[in-house]
Amino acid sequence: MKAAAMTVSPAVTVCLVLSAWNGLALGDITIDPTPGGGNPAENLLFQGAGVVNGPATTVTGRTNTSGALLDVTSNVDLIGDGGQATVEGNPSPFGDGGVTLVPNNNSFTFTDLKFNIDAIPGGGSVDITVQGLDSGGNPEVETLLNASLSGNGQNFFRIMATNGTVITNVLLNTVGDIIDSITQIRLGGIVFGGGGGVGGGGGGGGGTTPAPEPSGLLIWSAIGLVAGSSTYLQRRRRGASKG
Repeated sequence: MKAAAMTVSPAVTVCLVLSAWNGLALGDITIDPTPGGGNPAENLLFQGAGVVNGPATTVTGRTNTSGALLDVTSNVDLIGDGGQATVEGNPSPFGDGGVTLVPNNNSFTFTDLKFNIDAIPGGGSVDITVQGLDSGGNPEVETLLNASLSGNGQNFFRIMATNGTVITNVLLNTVGDIIDSITQIRLGGIVFGGGGGVGGGGGGGGGTTPAPEPSGLLIWSAIGLVAGSSTYLQRRRRGASKG
């Protein structure tokens, strides 16, 4: 007596493949509240063309190598310290209404950001939300909630994007105005043209066709398996009817 052959329906095949894909999917933006050594390539300074020192709700700094302009915005007046990568409240402290760091006029994207939050005595916590675009131009969001802030001024954070993902803006939010200043702001992986991952819009991809995303390859693999399963089952049914 022959054992019954087990068949797998196309629907089950799709579920298995997509479940595997979902389990392998990893975020391409990381927020590190305890970064070690090493720094992004460029310092943000508050001197040079295009810089806005304030006091104003938006101050604009300029990176020392590429000249990229970064806006820092709050709901209270800020001051960008001339020649230093420091943003202070006027009056201090600030942070309760949110603080955004975003390229001026969305003129560039970046993949690396490091900064130090100098909190008031007693400290507190901060929520960090990072928005970006993957290599296909699809939105990505990463958050770090309730990150502890010490009152001693050594609260470094480093945000990095990998695998073709780029960062478009960063939001800091605190409960109560507990930020005295944001210092030692550094950026890396700056690409002018803004908005769009590799081969995306807002500056063009230089005519280069981006490589298929792993997720897309797996989905197309699932479709191929479905087609193959359907053909196989149809042939078996025809063979059984002839027998």
